[in-house]
Amino acid sequence: MSLTEYQHCVELAIWLDRNKILYTHIPNGGKRNAREAASFKRMGVKAGVPDYLIFDHPTNSIGFYEQWRGVALEMKRDTNGATSAKQKRWLRELEERGWIALVCHGYEDAINKLKELGYGD
Repeated sequence: MSLTEYQHCVELAIWLDRNKILYTHIPNGGKRNAREAASFKRMGVKAGVPDYLIFDHPTNSIGFYEQWRGVALEMKRDTNGATSAKQKRWLRELEERGWIALVCHGYEDAINKLKELGYGD
């Protein structure tokens, strides 16, 4: 049985915490009633923001880290996960502002991509 996107996110969060990486998950998904959705919108919640924002730079990336601001990860549960137009726009906008923006298909893909950037064990 394949994992849900939630389960992939939990596994990624465990890995990020274990490696003491400063990050946050953006809880934009889920069902909300109309009043709650309107309240979040007034507070500035934006559709399409990537699932994870990583603020740390890898400890073994001397010099390289100065070239980018952080990493934005959009998580998909598997290779069939589609990226919406709003998600693509956010990823593009963040890249234009100096972020590394990645779409990851499952937690293993996310961890592998982060390791390629120099994060983790």
